[in-house]
Amino acid sequence: MLSLIELKVKELKSKAKVLRQVKEELRSELDEIREAMRRELAAVVVHLNKQGVNVLAKTLKDTALGQNNHYQKKRGYARHSSPQELPTSEITATDDTYWTYLKNICSQSTQAR
Repeated sequence: MLSLIELKVKELKSKAKVLRQVKEELRSELDEIREAMRRELAAVVVHLNKQGVNVLAKTLKDTALGQNNHYQKKRGYARHSSPQELPTSEITATDDTYWTYLKNICSQSTQAR
């Protein structure tokens, strides 16, 4: 009887180890998805700033930086137009350029406060 329990404990420990590995892989994938979303939001902000829609751009920027916590808690993630709906011909720089641009805008607005 005791050996049966020990066998079951070993089996459960091995399953727990596998689940921890899967959990870490999922966290890694989630981090990659979050980074891709931040880059897409940066592209949207650049496009909106070019179009003069600063209020919506600021909301998106704050959401991307996690500074709009009240909105996120109350309604979840931003429900604005997806970046795929934007005309891609107007977006010419690389994703890294957009992210750098977004970080510069954010640091300027933080310094202005």
